[in-house]
Amino acid sequence: MTDAADASQIEDLSAAVSATGRLLTVFSESGHHREVDSSLVTSYNFRQPGFLSQKDTTQLAVLHQRF
Repeated sequence: MTDAADASQIEDLSAAVSATGRLLTVFSESGHHREVDSSLVTSYNFRQPGFLSQKDTTQLAVLHQRF
């Protein structure tokens, strides 16, 4: 994906969030859509991986390979 595509997708998601108010549609750990309160959702910037420990990075890599 290009950065332009990423930016447009982010804008689309932001518009969806502001349109729904306090409820957000997210994927559950089982892969199904669910509505949750926006205060329960924490955003993460994956472009700054320094916020993850080495153990977290390894676990994320393993989960990514499985997916």
